[in-house]
Amino acid sequence: MSDLEREIDNNFDFFQRTLSEYLPKQEGRYALLKNGRIIQFFDSAFEAEEAGEKQFDDGLYSIQEVTRAPADLGFFSYAFNQGQAGQPPRHC
Repeated sequence: MSDLEREIDNNFDFFQRTLSEYLPKQEGRYALLKNGRIIQFFDSAFEAEEAGEKQFDDGLYSIQEVTRAPADLGFFSYAFNQGQAGQPPRHC
């Protein structure tokens, strides 16, 4: 398992366990996560991605939508975008 996969898995596990703390106040927003904690909430996934790229040179972070039915597409999303030339990896 790669460092990125571990980061995404750990962040997602934390997010699922603590989701109720953020609902309904942050519902529909996007959480930027690093090292099993939420760094900040954003209004769009794009804003969260930009902040992650600026703050974390190692690229080890993830983004999760605050919703009552969270979906773990993190590594799939990352792997899918690796095949697109010239595109930076996307983290979810």
